[in-house]
Amino acid sequence: MKKYVTLVVAIGFCLFLLTGCGSAGGAQENADASLEEEEDSEPAGPDDEYVVAVMDDKSEDPLSGAKVQVISDAETLDGTTDADGVVIFKIADGHYTVKLVEAPKGYEGTAEVLEMTESEKSAVFRLNKN
Repeated sequence: MKKYVTLVVAIGFCLFLLTGCGSAGGAQENADASLEEEEDSEPAGPDDEYVVAVMDDKSEDPLSGAKVQVISDAETLDGTTDADGVVIFKIADGHYTVKLVEAPKGYEGTAEVLEMTESEKSAVFRLNKN
């Protein structure tokens, strides 16, 4: 009789484990589902990255130190290109005008005005040497 009770308890315990530990398993599944929803949702804040690049017109080498402006109806943002000739603006999707404010030393500036939009999130200035 003692062996029979031990066997029934062991089978019951195995079934308990296999079904996800009763209500705790359901709670874990709900927690997992909530975690998946959080991972799928995008963080609040700027929607995307808009990239402005400045390069040598002939060699296409990146130019660092160029000062650019990104302008929308709501704001004007300033940036300076890095060693890769790039400045990245983390801003909401929209329409932006891009101007070169100051060319790097040894290069001619340009009055060219570029546009960036939701479908074209980059702008490239190609500069000539002085």
